[in-house]
Amino acid sequence: LALDHAQDHVNVMVVRNIEIPRSALTGEQDRWALVFDKLYIFNMTQYSQVAFLDSDILAMPGAHPDSIFVDCGHHEFCAGRDTLSGLNAGVMVVRPSSKRLESLLAGLKDVHKQLPLPE
Repeated sequence: LALDHAQDHVNVMVVRNIEIPRSALTGEQDRWALVFDKLYIFNMTQYSQVAFLDSDILAMPGAHPDSIFVDCGHHEFCAGRDTLSGLNAGVMVVRPSSKRLESLLAGLKDVHKQLPLPE
């Protein structure tokens, strides 16, 4: 789902699932099997920056939605902090790049160990 304020419309994008090797997940981690689908934000090259927010993210009262882009500045990738893994991929801002997406997908094919927290 992409909201384009400049055009004042919503774009719904259907993407194929990004599968990670089953060896990377334990039985109780099956819920993470499709977590990497969010990487498709790197393919939204029609935008200069894209913010991704998981559905369980709540904005604080008085928050300015556009500030997430300002806070990221000119970095290629920004994400929220998480106390367990250091990275919260439920809050990300990226500068889309098809080459970056290809690199990330290629890296996933080489995962041969269990991931403690796939995000």
